[in-house]
Amino acid sequence: MNEDFLHYIWKFGLFDITGLKTTTGDDVTVLHRGTHNRNAGPDFFNSRVKIGDTTWAGNVEIHTRASDWGRHNHSTDPAYSNITLHVVFDDDKPLADAQNNPVATIELKGRIDLKFYNSYKTFTESKGWIPCENSIGRVDPFIVENWLERMAVERLERKSKTVLDTLELNKGSWQETFYQIVAANFGFKVNTEPFGLLARSIPENYFARQKASDIQIEAMLFGVAGLLEAEFVDEYPNKLKQEFKFLKTKYTLPVLPGHIWKFSRLRPDNFPTVRLAQFAALIIKSNGLFAKVLETKRTEELRELFDVKASAYWDTHYVFDKESAEKEKHLGAASVENIFINSLVPTLFAYGVVHADEYYRNRALKLLTKTNPESNTIVKGWQALQVTMKNAHNTQGGIELKNMYCDEKNVYFVVSEHTC
Repeated sequence: MNEDFLHYIWKFGLFDITGLKTTTGDDVTVLHRGTHNRNAGPDFFNSRVKIGDTTWAGNVEIHTRASDWGRHNHSTDPAYSNITLHVVFDDDKPLADAQNNPVATIELKGRIDLKFYNSYKTFTESKGWIPCENSIGRVDPFIVENWLERMAVERLERKSKTVLDTLELNKGSWQETFYQIVAANFGFKVNTEPFGLLARSIPENYFARQKASDIQIEAMLFGVAGLLEAEFVDEYPNKLKQEFKFLKTKYTLPVLPGHIWKFSRLRPDNFPTVRLAQFAALIIKSNGLFAKVLETKRTEELRELFDVKASAYWDTHYVFDKESAEKEKHLGAASVENIFINSLVPTLFAYGVVHADEYYRNRALKLLTKTNPESNTIVKGWQALQVTMKNAHNTQGGIELKNMYCDEKNVYFVVSEHTC
């Protein structure tokens, strides 16, 4: 028996309340079990319990044994001075407060169905891909769908926090924030950090000032990226180099070390040179990008906004000075959907949070339902367990559930025969 398990039992009321009394014989009625606290301090805040004829509001502390109170040094910690109820599995030692008055305590021994504890042990000791992989097939699909929906919202709230942190660094500029978030997304994991650093090195409004010249926008990106420092044969990179020499002086631009960009083990279509050219095309096509996102209502029009291709030089190149078979370098539907999921949707949701506007929060969630399901090892794992993944809303929920709960064996496990 351990405290995590007892927290779960208390949180969901999975114990026998028949004739519930304190260890000193007073009747107890639990009116509200409180809010689970996962940080320092009492285990549950703002609980309400009726003890005898008096209703108390305060905090609940849970221990395996009553004597753990002393072992955890709660007696000298003021954070535990407002304990309404002490919940223990084994009342091995009477508890008194600083004035030597008994602290109301209930004992759960004999009130918990052992099947819950057996399920808990099976869950925490499981070595499978997910702890409940052998039983998830028996779960009502409606319950699974609800869990995925809940997890998708939780993941979106977590992602939107990153957006809000970036917004604060940008002093409330949504345009600059969205530009930086989308830029980092163009790194598609492997080059996320270099792309993010690049965007922070070139303020978005510099591009607006050069909007009349496509080549100058591309020159600014490749130049600050540190990828124009070599000697070139081809006319195009030499032209970029010449333009950047002027722009670097005009804007006092930094030059990042070129070695930060990763090429190894990437498909050529994902080379950072190609992605930089595609990002340049997006900037050229969509000046004031976030304003356009807010104005664009139809999902298909949003997709068209991000449907860009690299400039003509890249039709026959993946890197400078090395010609390849001709192929237009479109961003691609899968990449656009990746940007929707990881940049557009979290930013729209965060915008709705800041402006207390339900429209944008709902629009963000709706976009996920209209975006194809992702294809990655986690999604394939759920699909192998016959969990339906109809859209990105489902897959985002599945990723959150796997990473934040299943892998951590978080006690949001389910112990009844109806859930996993």
